[in-house]
Amino acid sequence: AGSGDLPLLNLLRALQTRVGPDRAHVTYGSHVAVSMALGLLLLGGGRYGLRNDDDAIPILLAAFYPHFPMSSNDNRFHLQIFRHLYVMVCESRLMITKDVSTHQVCSINGRLWTNDNNQIQIKTFRTPCFLPNFISIRKLEINDSNYWPIIYENDEQIQRLKQMLSRDGLFYVQKSSILSSLTLKKTSSSLVQLLSSNESSLRTWFHALQLYSGIQRIITEPINNR
Repeated sequence: AGSGDLPLLNLLRALQTRVGPDRAHVTYGSHVAVSMALGLLLLGGGRYGLRNDDDAIPILLAAFYPHFPMSSNDNRFHLQIFRHLYVMVCESRLMITKDVSTHQVCSINGRLWTNDNNQIQIKTFRTPCFLPNFISIRKLEINDSNYWPIIYENDEQIQRLKQMLSRDGLFYVQKSSILSSLTLKKTSSSLVQLLSSNESSLRTWFHALQLYSGIQRIITEPINNR
């Protein structure tokens, strides 16, 4: 659900064209099934998935009960209104990272620990991405060298991540340095030239030391701590 798989989308669209007097064998229930499949495939515009925990399974069984009606008035075996119950178990799983300083969408690397059939699997991902079911996530780590590391590793933190993504799917990250590597290289080169050309001047040494300390503070200290 929510994957937006293109081959499957093309197949479902082809099934939707089965109308006309020569397709009398295609019942109303068949069109209901195809329409539901399309809705699930593009759930929330590709942002949402379906939970599969103990509370969600009875709801999914009621929504996808495999006895489809023969007509729009057929409610003999299953109330058609129950087909909409699946919205109760939808959850946002799309993760889009945005730089907190520039407010620009960025792509970063991370790792994910999931519990698949009682076995811990470690997977890598790159945002934007579609996360697996939150109930299976044991740990999520942002380990991109250009950004500050972030770790979610217990149930409370995973729940907080789920609530954060449920709003708009945005996950804010902060660069590990507000200076680019090119700027840092130029600044370091200028500092070396300043020190080497004025070794005898105590005043120059003092200003150079202040400049170096300022650069180190900017590089190493997070923005939120200043």
